[in-house]
Amino acid sequence: TFRRYALASTTWTDRTNYGSGGGDTVKEGGSLASNGVDKVYGLRGDNTQKFYVYHVVTDTWTALSDTGDNVKNGGALVYLKVGSITETLYALMGERTTGFRPYTVSTNAWDARAAVPNIVNKGGALTTNGTYIYALGGDAGAGNKRKFYRYDPVANSWNDAAVADTPADMGDGAALSYPNG
Repeated sequence: TFRRYALASTTWTDRTNYGSGGGDTVKEGGSLASNGVDKVYGLRGDNTQKFYVYHVVTDTWTALSDTGDNVKNGGALVYLKVGSITETLYALMGERTTGFRPYTVSTNAWDARAAVPNIVNKGGALTTNGTYIYALGGDAGAGNKRKFYRYDPVANSWNDAAVADTPADMGDGAALSYPNG
């Protein structure tokens, strides 16, 4: 069930279920990202390539272009728009892969980008400060459960040295957040 929470009234309201026509179930790797205005984008996960946009005003979902790679455990999504630059969403594909793809809103198209330096699995997560994208690798196997990366979308490059790894192992349920990000 897809629901909206109203801060002012502290109430939950059922909305149209996820997916085109409300029929898809979100599973492992499902992720949401908002444009901060009137749209919420969603990866279905569950080892599929399905991708949707939710229109807040009309309470409807629209199917968008498939991701081009299956998304499962560790799938994550983040929205980034810098100034007047094209609105773009970035996605981790998860499931022990280095898959990372941007989606351009204006063209409804996915592209390929520099692969994440190491595999991403359960607990993979993304956030942005408006300039860079930050990623957790999640439970990426022995010796790699603390990986934290910074991605520069202009240079299309990952920089592991620019940020410190996490002080403890990450796994299922790991998440990232950045104020206003």
